[in-house]
Amino acid sequence: MELLVVIAIIGLLAAVASSGMGGSDGAKLKTALSVLISQAQAARTTAIAKNAPTRLLIDSGNDRENGHRLIAVAVENADGSWEIAGTPALLPDGATFLVGDGLSPSSTAGGTSAPPPTMALDFRNQHRTWYYLEFDPEGTCEENAGAILVLGLGRHTGTEWVRKNPDLLQAAMIRRSGQVSAFSDPAHIRDAFRAL
Repeated sequence: MELLVVIAIIGLLAAVASSGMGGSDGAKLKTALSVLISQAQAARTTAIAKNAPTRLLIDSGNDRENGHRLIAVAVENADGSWEIAGTPALLPDGATFLVGDGLSPSSTAGGTSAPPPTMALDFRNQHRTWYYLEFDPEGTCEENAGAILVLGLGRHTGTEWVRKNPDLLQAAMIRRSGQVSAFSDPAHIRDAFRAL
């Protein structure tokens, strides 16, 4: 009887440990999705509040610290220049936007699977290139309607980000209205791409 109790306890501890290991990666992606949605909502709110175009920015660089992990909001000034508004956010360590990884597109607009357009904008006295999705002054996203941003777990090889686990994905779709919809199931993400 004691042996059965010991075996049951060991089995329970093993189950908790294994779910905890897989769960931390899932938790990182859920946090990353929350960061993305929060920044997308901030871009939309800023567009409406300032009655000016805003852009949701994603660092297009391949560096370990910020590349494909840094998200910011930029607003257009009256003179046509752009500046970062608010505080940029960084995805959790290991979470990254899957841009051009050869396995899945990270964004799509107008039914294409090409990466979003890019723009140059300085950040902390560094010249950076950003992917962007634009919100107009009404808070709608006509230009990038249907854009899907996919988040995954990545590792940096020293030169670029590569996908670590193809089965762990989170995604957000920016709708024409400017609203953001979340996808957690990889099958739903693929279906959303096919529907565009």
